[in-house]
Amino acid sequence: NASLPPEPVRGPFGVCYVAFAGDHERRYRGERLLEIAARQARAAAAARGATLQQCVLTDQPERLRPYVDLIVPLRTHLDAAPYTALCAEYSRRFGRGCRLLFGYMAKAIAVLRAPYELTAFLDTDTFVCDAAPLLALPRLMAQGRYDLLLLLPRTGQGWVNSGVLVSRREGVRR
Repeated sequence: NASLPPEPVRGPFGVCYVAFAGDHERRYRGERLLEIAARQARAAAAARGATLQQCVLTDQPERLRPYVDLIVPLRTHLDAAPYTALCAEYSRRFGRGCRLLFGYMAKAIAVLRAPYELTAFLDTDTFVCDAAPLLALPRLMAQGRYDLLLLLPRTGQGWVNSGVLVSRREGVRR
């Protein structure tokens, strides 16, 4: 992603969601959850007397999403040819469709495209009940000791979930 021009800075702090379908023929499967999560986060911030900028980084930027302030295209410079050449073998071995990128990879790319100086990435199934901790992030990160905060709880199935990730734009781009 370093070969792509950076996304312009749109503000000091915001929340972003990653809506990655993997292909343009199917709608992002968590679309309704994304809408509910964004509306709930906005309401929770309003209950604290604050406004909250929100964006979605997506491989389907043409889809209207009036519940967020900004839609950022999720782009990459990757060449699909080496991957698609192995798609039949991948599908046979793993029993699922072949894609250039999977959702967890899309979040890593999205961090580099973040439109805010400080961005809290929330999974689309993360619901903000009280915005106080979220609204405190700019103060916590202002100390300059952290460029990235990541909560990695282990699920019952044994894999790690990166539902909440906070990044400082300048630190990530270094």
